[in-house]
Amino acid sequence: MTTGSEDAFPHLTTLKDGKEQAVGEARYVTDSAGKLAEAAAVVADDWQNRGLETPLFADLIAEARRRGLLKIFAYFDADNKSMIRVGQKVGFRLGAREAGSDYSMLKAEILL
Repeated sequence: MTTGSEDAFPHLTTLKDGKEQAVGEARYVTDSAGKLAEAAAVVADDWQNRGLETPLFADLIAEARRRGLLKIFAYFDADNKSMIRVGQKVGFRLGAREAGSDYSMLKAEILL
């Protein structure tokens, strides 16, 4: 497995049948001033619960710091306890539950 930060967005790949296959990625989108960002991470179903989300978010946060961002926020499904733990592990502080149309979300943020 390799890690990279093409376009400053951490990703994980693995080889399967001699071909590189993406298994996870984290990204953020900044506001127009480039100081606030919304972040998200995704890991392929077969690779979840193996500890990959933590380094993806950690690398993304480190890159945001290098680029001078002031704050990152993310939304976590309130029922996804595993992802909430990952967020807390890398420094996100959980906010209040936000009611959505289909399910509830928790907004979390980290000051950089």
